[in-house]
Amino acid sequence: MRVAGILEAVILKIIIALAVPAVLVCVYFFYQGNASAALPPPSLPSGDLAVCGAKPNCVSSVQDPSDDHYIAPIDSTAADAAGRVVMAIESSGGKVTANDGRIIQATFTSGIFRFVDDVQVRIDDGRLQVRSSSRVGHSDLGANRKRIEQLRKSLS
Repeated sequence: MRVAGILEAVILKIIIALAVPAVLVCVYFFYQGNASAALPPPSLPSGDLAVCGAKPNCVSSVQDPSDDHYIAPIDSTAADAAGRVVMAIESSGGKVTANDGRIIQATFTSGIFRFVDDVQVRIDDGRLQVRSSSRVGHSDLGANRKRIEQLRKSLS
């Protein structure tokens, strides 16, 4: 019986040693998710999409094509491109926050930790210039690139 008691104590210590860091990481992510909701969306300098910063949590079609942040613009010759973009964003879980018929801004909020990502679409002659970026954090694990590719697929 003494060996069983020692084994139980060791297992309990291992569980605690693993659980405490996991709880702390979750608390940190919840904090960051709430902080991202309080931040403003990226500005549109001169009505143009901003270039991405150094972090890998952003994609943009206005980047240099040799840049890792680059994503190809979306071809769209539809007469009602703005309406189609709004429908595609809303059907994929986004919330349109601004739409002047030329530039559409939207937010997407992740499920568990509530991280907010911003999407901007500028409608140019037959082409949609796009940008998707996370408000906080370093990496997005490819979520913004996947989001724009899903938008491309929805509009094709």
